[in-house]
Amino acid sequence: MKFIKKSLIFFLSLALIIIINVAMGISSIRFGVFPRVQSYLVTTAMVTMRHQYIAKIVASDATINKIMGANTVATISEDTNKDNITIIDEQPEVEEVAEVTNLFKDKDKQDVNITNINSDKFKGYILTVSNPKKIKLAVTKDLGEYGTNLNDLIKQENGIAGVNASGFVDVDGKGNGGVPTGVIIKDGEVLYYEKGFKTYSLIGFDKNGILTLGNYTIKQMKDLNIQDGISFGPFLIVNNKPATIYGDGGWGINPRTAIGQKQDGTIIFVVIDGRQLNSIGATIKEVQDIMIEEGCVNAANLDGGSSSVMYHQGKLINSPSSKYGERPLPSAWIIK
Repeated sequence: MKFIKKSLIFFLSLALIIIINVAMGISSIRFGVFPRVQSYLVTTAMVTMRHQYIAKIVASDATINKIMGANTVATISEDTNKDNITIIDEQPEVEEVAEVTNLFKDKDKQDVNITNINSDKFKGYILTVSNPKKIKLAVTKDLGEYGTNLNDLIKQENGIAGVNASGFVDVDGKGNGGVPTGVIIKDGEVLYYEKGFKTYSLIGFDKNGILTLGNYTIKQMKDLNIQDGISFGPFLIVNNKPATIYGDGGWGINPRTAIGQKQDGTIIFVVIDGRQLNSIGATIKEVQDIMIEEGCVNAANLDGGSSSVMYHQGKLINSPSSKYGERPLPSAWIIK
């Protein structure tokens, strides 16, 4: 009962905040406002594992199906064109090594940068990594059984920062992060894949540090020299073409984690807090807008909700939404 009461308080608070934001954008609250609030509440609740019953409080099954059908992200059928990415070779000339070494030491401090995102609806963080080859996938040592907290995954890889990556089996919101969804590739080796699928969505890096998005067979991933990869989605931008998003995309307003790559190879990680009064969360469209503004050529949504988390130098940067604290994960993107 305490859990249900807290859930109702949260969603009622969310509804109030949505109404206020809607009211600020129109001259008067009359026709059409409740359907918008209802739509946000339904899509927000239906993408969670623990709170789907909230949708049934505010809408019938038929209305829920109608709302979810009207709020979608169009699938991008084309795969990443690697020619769109030109990673600058920063290796110095041989005769200039002595002179440039100190410059590189100073520059290394700028390779990883964190900036704040502040809007009237949500707060978040942008983690920028100028060298994509510094990014590796960390995987829980108990894959298939138990997940591992992000900071421990970072330590496991001797990294300096990281964000959560793939989704995991989470029946009734009680998953322990041990069983991932889709595929897990680390150091060129396929560590895990769900049985029964011919192709898998891929968010991965090839040996050149190019972020590769698409749907592939396991063999195709090997042929593409994918070194580290996971499955999730939807893809937000592919080959500089933003996905068409209808309504809020069907993902509601929630905490978010996303990844993108700019034309020069720079990687952008975005983590947005949600389900809190000072930051209710973001829609998929809002995350896409951030990635477009940051200049990403390719970008994809990663696992979000209570799994959204970012660490840097041993410090928890964001505010995870779970009342139990950050959740154990099957995998994470780590900056070395």
